[in-house]
Amino acid sequence: SERDDAETARAAEEAARANAVEQRDLAVKAQERAENNFRIAQGAVDQLTWLSRQLADQPDARNVRRSALEEVRKTYEGLAREKGDDPAIRLEVARACIRSAMIQHELGHHREADANLNRARSILHELVTEDPDDAMYRHEQAVCFLRSGVVLRRRDSLRATQYLGAAAAYWDEVEAAGSATRDSRLLLASAQLSLCLAEYPTNTAEAARRFDRAAALLEQGYLRPVRSADAKPPKTPRQPEFAARAFIYPNVARDFLREFSRLSPEFLEIAAHLEELAGQFRSAGELKNAARAYGSLIDLDPARP
Repeated sequence: SERDDAETARAAEEAARANAVEQRDLAVKAQERAENNFRIAQGAVDQLTWLSRQLADQPDARNVRRSALEEVRKTYEGLAREKGDDPAIRLEVARACIRSAMIQHELGHHREADANLNRARSILHELVTEDPDDAMYRHEQAVCFLRSGVVLRRRDSLRATQYLGAAAAYWDEVEAAGSATRDSRLLLASAQLSLCLAEYPTNTAEAARRFDRAAALLEQGYLRPVRSADAKPPKTPRQPEFAARAFIYPNVARDFLREFSRLSPEFLEIAAHLEELAGQFRSAGELKNAARAYGSLIDLDPARP
């Protein structure tokens, strides 16, 4: 009868609504589980990462440091094995793959690092394709490009430059749109320094342009506003003064790097880039740029707002 058909239709509609609510609740719980798991793991990882950095300059503790990094890697590998179609879970898996890759890179496991970065790039490409207006997805994709460039720079400079260029282009776009944040400027500076290292010394003009761009970004709130008297360069420095700073600053820089062991990975990356670049400039006799790079490293100030 029509009455029975109507009741059947209502029952089906109510069942569909209940199923939709159940699926939504499951998705929310899955997202909360992924975020909670990542937070718990991140806390443990931060402690182990801090320990590994503290041991970095102690030759006798090299095996202990390697063991700590291996534990961090295993934690991220576990997170990367999470399954699900929910975008939140996929995003956390991509992040875990990137972090695991950076540790594998430090441990010298290049094939495993490449595999994790390939997976992260694939996941992030899918997320950006599905929702191109989501700024978080595009930001994380740029971070993945930056990390890929850092990992590949000494093994495949061409691909590294392509990835680094893509990362820098995105954060330049954010800067031009007036949407830049402190973090995005720091990441852009890191990308520019990585590109400088990739270009130098084969393309010194482009390397110099990248270095100037990174220095300008760091001056926008990441360096101490006033240097100490012994570190402040004169307004019109002479070559001997540059030479003195280029050879004295490395010792000071190493002390600063030890202090940086407690800081964020982004600042550690900037510091490492500046130290490597300064050493290359010094070896090439470019003492002015060497002094500038060491000076920027010494003046890094992550506490500035």
